[in-house]
Amino acid sequence: MDLLWLMLVCDSKWEKLDMEKNELVFKGGQSCWNGPQRSLTVSLECGDKEVIHSVEETSKCVYAMRFSTPAICDIKHANALKLELEAGAGEGDDDF
Repeated sequence: MDLLWLMLVCDSKWEKLDMEKNELVFKGGQSCWNGPQRSLTVSLECGDKEVIHSVEETSKCVYAMRFSTPAICDIKHANALKLELEAGAGEGDDDF
């Protein structure tokens, strides 16, 4: 199973990328029998290769996936550096 397959099965549309949570959200998928339209939230984790670690149905037709990829590593690293710089900016350290 891969991400493309799951998106096709759910027939969902990309809705948003939540940078704070490192999540991709897909909504508006196929309607479940006596249920809502399918949706998928993909939690992105830093990893050396693209791997689906788990997929679970957290409630009826609502799916959660843990997915690692090297693509997210740069974002996390950049955000960590930004926080370090912001923390240091208020210390009166002007030796640039």
